Amino acid sequence: MKQKLHFYKTNLDIIINDIISYLNLELKFLTDIIQLEKNEIYHVSKEFNLPENLKTKNKNLEKILRDTLIQLNSEKIIFISKILQNNTFLVFGLEKNSFREFDIKSKDIDSFLSFLIKTLISYISVSSKNFVEFDKEEFIRKCAKKYIQSILNQIGVKLKIEEIFTILSVISKERYEKQPLDGYILFSDDLSSIDVAFSFDKVISFSKVNYRIIRKILELSRKSGLVVLANDIGIFGIGKLLPSFKNGSIIRFHSEGFWEFCIYNSSKKSNKNIEKVTIEVSGIEFLPLIRVKNGLPELPRLKLDKEKIKEAIRYIYSDVKKNFLKKLYKILEAITTFEHGLIMIISDPETTKLESKRLSTQFFSIYPFNLFKDEKHLDIDLLNSITSIDGATFIDTEGYCHSFGIILDGDSISTENPSRGARYNSSLRYIATRNEKAIAVVVSDDGMIDIIHKGIIERYKLETISEFFLNEPNIVS
Repeated sequence: MKQKLHFYKTNLDIIINDIISYLNLELKFLTDIIQLEKNEIYHVSKEFNLPENLKTKNKNLEKILRDTLIQLNSEKIIFISKILQNNTFLVFGLEKNSFREFDIKSKDIDSFLSFLIKTLISYISVSSKNFVEFDKEEFIRKCAKKYIQSILNQIGVKLKIEEIFTILSVISKERYEKQPLDGYILFSDDLSSIDVAFSFDKVISFSKVNYRIIRKILELSRKSGLVVLANDIGIFGIGKLLPSFKNGSIIRFHSEGFWEFCIYNSSKKSNKNIEKVTIEVSGIEFLPLIRVKNGLPELPRLKLDKEKIKEAIRYIYSDVKKNFLKKLYKILEAITTFEHGLIMIISDPETTKLESKRLSTQFFSIYPFNLFKDEKHLDIDLLNSITSIDGATFIDTEGYCHSFGIILDGDSISTENPSRGARYNSSLRYIATRNEKAIAVVVSDDGMIDIIHKGIIERYKLETISEFFLNEPNIVS
């Protein structure tokens, strides 16, 4: 019996690591299998604080265990699920600091991360199949569809997301007059808070034959303040949100192959160290709940998490000056607003000088220059110009730029992720095989930031090893 509990624990860890790696997340989590036997507690790994005995008196064991775990492990978000065996529970704990950027602070709606974890531990709790058969891509896609459907149901929209999920991804890849899609589809059952500009004489259904028509209609919402209006059947008109709008969701299309599912932002709470990603349409704020890129769901991330950036810098340079951190925040805040993706390589002045000299032979050499006009004011126009050229921009830990337009070199490594694109993987190769002293900041075309450094790559390597063991028959036999 105990051996089977260890089996569940091992596979839980491997699968969660696999999904976290696939979604490119940095999460600190713990797992355990806990069994209650005559008020005594058996742990597989004793990862959580619990008393030696738990007085249950035949009451709701799951509730008692959950309440006790929450009380004694206040620094963690606790998820719990009962396993098929009596009085045995699978427990997952996520560090609150890791969770903060995904917490949408709503009493009524879970974040996609919470929904994903709950679904995953429920799946593992009842599954008796060989876990080698676990398909993470399909699992995440199914979770995304169920999650969006649950939100639509809550706001009174009966549209079946299963039927239009693929259509939305196809539409997102369509160009019009050589321009990528940039627009909004609104779902709401409250027309009183919408100024309807005009309606179509027939509803345009979300079907494969109509995807080009829908793509053309979406051009009307490109930076115009207008939104495409949709109901349970399809698109019925064009309109604008009124200040009284407070219930509904939008599909936001932004850059090629990319769409987001967002809801009205009823919570204005924020963390001073976090720039929360919100989308404003006609003065109304929406909160992204899930992103889909080339048909694959992703978690919406923060554009800028100062704590995470500080941790990355201090991981490589423990003695970095506070003044540089302030300057770096200003640089990163600026580059998230640019209308292009980029790579920025940060390292100490000597390393930056040597690497710039080594790699600049591919292009041209420059004298280092300060990106700041003075101690407080960044030259944003200059930064925008130099980062718009293909290639990486090299800056040092004193705020000086040594080179730009640099093509990074590096050897192929096992931790590359084909789904992440050329910028991300070339930065990964460079840091792993050419410059472990550096930190790479990768900004995608939609403004999201990835931080890559030696510590991240080492974690990826461990996850690759875990994936190898997951595919070893002996582990789950």
